[in-house]
Amino acid sequence: MNHLILKIVIVLLVIYAVGASVKFLYFLRISKNLVDTTTPFQYSNSSTTKKLLILGDSTAVGIGTNNNIGSIPQRIMKDFPLYSIENKGVSGAKFKDVLTQARSIEPSTTYDAILVQAGGNDIVRFTSEKKLHKELVELLELLKPHSENIIFVASGNVGVAPIFPKPLHPIYTSQSKKVFSLLSNFAQEKNVIFIDLYIEPSQDVFKKEPQVYFAPDKFHPSAEGYGVWYSKIAPILKEKL
Repeated sequence: MNHLILKIVIVLLVIYAVGASVKFLYFLRISKNLVDTTTPFQYSNSSTTKKLLILGDSTAVGIGTNNNIGSIPQRIMKDFPLYSIENKGVSGAKFKDVLTQARSIEPSTTYDAILVQAGGNDIVRFTSEKKLHKELVELLELLKPHSENIIFVASGNVGVAPIFPKPLHPIYTSQSKKVFSLLSNFAQEKNVIFIDLYIEPSQDVFKKEPQVYFAPDKFHPSAEGYGVWYSKIAPILKEKL
């Protein structure tokens, strides 16, 4: 009887693993299509010299929205139409890739503010805290000559993204907390701004209503999801711009 139960458990686990893998690959294909069909939102206002620079990953690009409507950069443009927006975001970027984006800034160019929107890929790929801290230090040194207002924004809790099998949710939630804690401590240490978008799973609308706040790939935010994030970003921008 015990052997029979064990066999049944093994079969069920195999079925679950196969189903989870098929689901993951399905959403991954959707995500690739979103990445391939979305370009970073930028805005030029020739009547002003005010400028905002955005660096980061797919959330800086606006992946998950329809033609960038409702993305963070597009929402910034609506609230701050006097500011030109330059966007160097690249889908899949980790902080080490944001360093490359920062190095591409023209030496003499300055901005009223620089928004660094990254961290999700470092969470997913388990970048070590030591390596991440080193990259943040280097990144800040690269950005300081270009703006007095440097704002770091991390993703929300990756651990509630439906694309991942449920056994991975607590692991990624724990990893999200570690990365956000590191970013928060770094920001305090260096006297820069960090906007923490983490919400405890029990309170997280992304978990409660994933069909509303996640894009079809179940990984990136939808326009509504970006709206939740922007509600925390906007007050800081209004203070600094």
